[in-house]
Amino acid sequence: MKKIILLAIFLVAILVIWGCSIENDSTLTDVVLNAEGDAALKTPNQNGNLNPGIIPPHANPYGRSYGEWSIAWWQWLISAPFDQNPGLDETGEFIPFGQSGPVWFIAPNFGGETVRYADIPAGKGLFILLMGFEASELEGHGTGEEELRGLADWVVSGIENLVCEIDGVSIEGLDDFRVASPTMFSIDVPENNIFQVDGLDIPAGTYYPSVCDGYYIMLNPLPAGEHIIHLSGEIPGIEFWQDIIINLNVVGGHGHGRNHLN
Repeated sequence: MKKIILLAIFLVAILVIWGCSIENDSTLTDVVLNAEGDAALKTPNQNGNLNPGIIPPHANPYGRSYGEWSIAWWQWLISAPFDQNPGLDETGEFIPFGQSGPVWFIAPNFGGETVRYADIPAGKGLFILLMGFEASELEGHGTGEEELRGLADWVVSGIENLVCEIDGVSIEGLDDFRVASPTMFSIDVPENNIFQVDGLDIPAGTYYPSVCDGYYIMLNPLPAGEHIIHLSGEIPGIEFWQDIIINLNVVGGHGHGRNHLN
């Protein structure tokens, strides 16, 4: 099967960031977005937001929808060579790979237990795949959009016991954070690429089409200091499970690393 991240099945872009960046208070007064995608400061749990510090899935953070960010996330992951790929990272040394702009991406693993450590700059939103799947004609997942989306939906619908914790606080309502790519998209594949995980010998090039489906969160910038992201879940139908702890040290900015979700 594919690469599922999830936090994922990776049994399973170059990141180009458009649009408006959101200015966040360095002490992390919570930022939520209104229906027009504009930044608005809110107090915890106002307007039904169960997870202060997490931008709601219906919003357009940093000028893109969650679905558009999911495409950019997979393009970023697939653009990374096998020996530098953040999804295969056992220590955290590849977390900075290809990161730029106001949003950094965080990857899950290919299954099992992983503990990572990394420094990241202050002021960066974090777009995190909790668990998901990318399907493409390149990998033999079907022909045309209907077949590709059907496979991605089948894999992601099998996810159970999905957990995301930020500094010990569980994210509620994760079912609402499931997103499928709004369109099919192309992927840039390097030499020495991630598809080796599935035993595929795919030459470097740009390929189309792909689709993706999965669970994602956009986390507002964390205060300076140490933070822990914990991701776990399983897909019993394919005997896949993951448990990932990501220890992040936010460098620069202000604050003392307090849990901003409380």
